[in-house]
Amino acid sequence: LADGEVDYPRNFALLFLAATVCQLATAFFVATLREPIRVAESRGSAPTAALRALPEALGDGRFRRVLLFRGLLSLAALVDPFLIIFAASRLGAPASAVGGYVVAFVAGRLLAGPLWVALAARQGEKAALQLSALLRLIPPLLALLLLYLPGSDFYRDWIGDREPLTIAFGVAFAALGASMAGQARSNFGYLAEAVPARLRGAYAGLTNALLAVLALAPSAGGLIADQRGYEALFLLGAGIGLLAVFASGALPETFVRTSRAAGGWNRPRAAVAGRRR
Repeated sequence: LADGEVDYPRNFALLFLAATVCQLATAFFVATLREPIRVAESRGSAPTAALRALPEALGDGRFRRVLLFRGLLSLAALVDPFLIIFAASRLGAPASAVGGYVVAFVAGRLLAGPLWVALAARQGEKAALQLSALLRLIPPLLALLLLYLPGSDFYRDWIGDREPLTIAFGVAFAALGASMAGQARSNFGYLAEAVPARLRGAYAGLTNALLAVLALAPSAGGLIADQRGYEALFLLGAGIGLLAVFASGALPETFVRTSRAAGGWNRPRAAVAGRRR
């Protein structure tokens, strides 16, 4: 987009055409996959089952805490679509920086994947969700910092150039990618641990229904940014994200730690006692 050899709108048309071809190729390869075993759909997974389970789900205090956390974490995403717009309009990031931000996002998501698996195995899905909520605080807080940093005497005297701001803002996208990887890894993993097995499908459907409504949050973020500015938008996003961190601490503990007997290497105690006798 920055070489100037292809004029607008043809440059964007070519870019979108390439993305469409990639999406069609992905859809084709997924459609040609064959599952080795076809599992029959149970009655409990029907949409009507979720409606029947609604009173029981809303009456479950554990599930309400999960819904509160997931709702706050989804609302905190109202700042996500405006991060690149903020970088271009307020930090002076060039169009070529967008590719670097996307790379930082993808790298954060890929590199954090094994770390989330290890953390969930050692500390449980709740710990992974708590750390994911903490990482989501980085983008709005970093944006607020970079918003006021160029006006400080220290920055004007020692740096002055805006390019370091553009580079430093890539940390926000890396943290966002890592946070989304943790959420994708542990959201429904924790839900599967926290709710009764017979109602997991229904509870997951109700959670998705709530998240579908909250997916409209960026529209409200656009109104806030237009009327109040980026400062109000990022302050609101950081405040909601902080509430999500507090809500993650109220999640029920579902991780079971197993302890080994001294010198027993997880052998049954009866066998150890019999050997002693």
